[in-house]
Amino acid sequence: MRAGIIGTGAIARAHATAIAELDPRITLVGVADLDPARAVEFADRFGGPATYATADELLAAADLDIVSVCTPPQTHAPLAIAAMRAGVPVLVEKPTALSLAEVDELAAVSEATGVPILTVYQHRFGAAALRLRRLVADGVLGRPLVATCETLWHRPDEYFAVPWRGRWDTEGGG
Repeated sequence: MRAGIIGTGAIARAHATAIAELDPRITLVGVADLDPARAVEFADRFGGPATYATADELLAAADLDIVSVCTPPQTHAPLAIAAMRAGVPVLVEKPTALSLAEVDELAAVSEATGVPILTVYQHRFGAAALRLRRLVADGVLGRPLVATCETLWHRPDEYFAVPWRGRWDTEGGG
């Protein structure tokens, strides 16, 4: 499989590392970032895939089997829509979208194009989730009818130095 990554920030490194671990079944063939120097530095670190200045260029040129969207949250929906319209299955970092209207649009585009969209939810396989799954499977909790889960993390001030973090309009949270 041929993979691409849109955005070369911190979370993109985790995607590139996962792709590298699956080689030769999947190969990173292209990355796109609005900062050309950052794209080149990222590509050099992860096996030298081609670099592109825009997501549209990557989607048009790289003949991808899948693309990861690893950009700030307010860009997730538009980039995922562009990927699906280009015929490329898309793996989106969370949050998938910032509004229910965007989620509805993503679902409609996926249905219209027949191209899947998936969202990263890595905590499904964390220790707490696996323990809960075991408790349910063992019948300890009875028959669950509804559940909700909230996770709180402490973030140091430096985490919020990135302009889009911690804002409802750009991250979907405050």
